[in-house]
Amino acid sequence: MNPYFDAKSTPEQPRWWLRDVRFIAKTRFVPLSELRASPELANMRLLARGNRLSITPVTAEEWQFINRIGALPIE
Repeated sequence: MNPYFDAKSTPEQPRWWLRDVRFIAKTRFVPLSELRASPELANMRLLARGNRLSITPVTAEEWQFINRIGALPIE
């Protein structure tokens, strides 16, 4: 038996989800200080004290803004 098997998980009520990810584009490093200095992200929960990266939601608007400031110039 697989060591990660979870007998309580069923197809009707799964306890685990798998997300497929793929590379789309390379971005520049955007430091936390730059994110905190952006008025567009003033209410972003990720930037509030005590939040953990792994469980913090990001709104579509916040994500779009971060993608814009992180975009690399086209060569």
